[in-house]
Amino acid sequence: MLRQHDSRSRRLTALRLLVPVLLLSSVAVAQESQPQPQPKQVETAAAVISSVPDLSGRWTGTWSSQSTGHQGPMTAEFCRVNDSQYAVSFTGKFCAIIPFRYKATLNAKHNPDGSVQLSGSRHLGLLFGTFRFQGTVTDNRFQATYCSKDDTGNFRLTRQCQR
Repeated sequence: MLRQHDSRSRRLTALRLLVPVLLLSSVAVAQESQPQPQPKQVETAAAVISSVPDLSGRWTGTWSSQSTGHQGPMTAEFCRVNDSQYAVSFTGKFCAIIPFRYKATLNAKHNPDGSVQLSGSRHLGLLFGTFRFQGTVTDNRFQATYCSKDDTGNFRLTRQCQR
């Protein structure tokens, strides 16, 4: 009887050791059988990513108010956050001598024709309220309209140096 118990105990111990090994082997086989991306799939994905235009860089031009008739120089530094957003720092002059600077995150929608629709808003305090922007980038030209608490207008910028 002791011999039978000993034999049974050895089989259980062997089984306990064998089960984890079998489980690990089946996981390794399952991972190897997963489909790997083919070179053509990788190239296609890279082509899609590279076909999205990158607007990063310095843009310069002018802004003009349709409400007051004021106008002046404007510069925008675009920094790509991801494929659908840009952090943009706008600088310019009001009344030819008063500098302004503000930052906004603009949402980008890429169109099949290569143009990009941009939109966003930025609260500039009680005096100016919230500025809302909508515009289109075609080639190296950015034309946009803005509206705020007491003003509406537009700005036209061109890219200085394409990256």
